[in-house]
Amino acid sequence: MMQYLPGLQRPKSAPNNASMAGLDDGLSQGHRQASNGVLMLARLPLAKLLLLGVRQAARPVSKVATAAAARSEIFQDCCAGAARMMKSDRLNMPQEQAVQAGCVMVGETVVFGVTGGVLTWEYHKSKEAERQKEHMAREELRSEALAGFEELRLALQEQKEEVARQGAEIIALRRREAHRIKIRRVEKRI
Repeated sequence: MMQYLPGLQRPKSAPNNASMAGLDDGLSQGHRQASNGVLMLARLPLAKLLLLGVRQAARPVSKVATAAAARSEIFQDCCAGAARMMKSDRLNMPQEQAVQAGCVMVGETVVFGVTGGVLTWEYHKSKEAERQKEHMAREELRSEALAGFEELRLALQEQKEEVARQGAEIIALRRREAHRIKIRRVEKRI
């Protein structure tokens, strides 16, 4: 049971011993989950963390690109020219609104480009890892097949040696038997 300092009363919502055991168990489970999380973080490739950082940095880079584009007179002129070419219900889009729309497009293009580049790189990297895995599996199968072939070759060689040995024994037995038959014939004549 928990002890409280003198003058302090036990809170009404204070857990009793039975619920404390459950709390301790829950803490230990949470601790295990946290330690598993640390282990999982240790297994997480550094490249994935770096790519996540690049993705997160795309928005601030987009804002910087947008601000630089908004300050550029050439960009402002291009946006105003593009706004004049667009057909709309209005006769004319104000230059500020055209520049703002152009800045939004630049920002989204930067974010899309960075994210698309990262996704493309991840896709190619995963394909390369998949190819590497398939290559390793093929090499393992090939080495197992070669080992099996070598075992079969050795077994066949042993069988050939056994057949040759048995063939020599058969020839020796036939000679002995032929010699015995000759001896019996000679003995019958005598």
